[in-house]
Amino acid sequence: MRQCLGNFLDEDPSSLNISRHPSGQPLVEYQVPVYFSLTHSGDFSSLACSLNFDLGLDLQVHQHFNPNLFSTLCTKSELASLKELNQENFFKIWTIKEAALKCLGLGLRFPMNQLHINFDNNHIEVLSDQTKYNWLTYAELSLFENSTTHLVWNRNDRKPNMVLISEV
Repeated sequence: MRQCLGNFLDEDPSSLNISRHPSGQPLVEYQVPVYFSLTHSGDFSSLACSLNFDLGLDLQVHQHFNPNLFSTLCTKSELASLKELNQENFFKIWTIKEAALKCLGLGLRFPMNQLHINFDNNHIEVLSDQTKYNWLTYAELSLFENSTTHLVWNRNDRKPNMVLISEV
């Protein structure tokens, strides 16, 4: 992570001061705000970086899942819109919502069913007033076989200009 951030910022990685937010999220102390999100699953890892806005990234290698988790993961309207409660939909919803929680700086202590995914416009509505954002935008990234990855950011409908670093 330090090496990737150093490359992104064009700085010596050893000169970067990385600390932790009280929520546990890593932070880089730098002359301008640096937003980044790290994710890993199985043998894969990725890092997304931006100097313009908050973002969240989540990667999940497909594995066994418990279909009973849909009821705690989804809003009622999300459940109604799903044709199947299958592995593909589970990892899609999970990675979108986990990336959103990373973007919001909340982590998994915030209930995922308080985020509503609008699959028509790729927005995520925050159903609680516990955050500074009312909605977020997401995009799916194709990084590794047998995995699902989503990027979430807090600004407009355009895909952000960003750097994404992925490794096996």
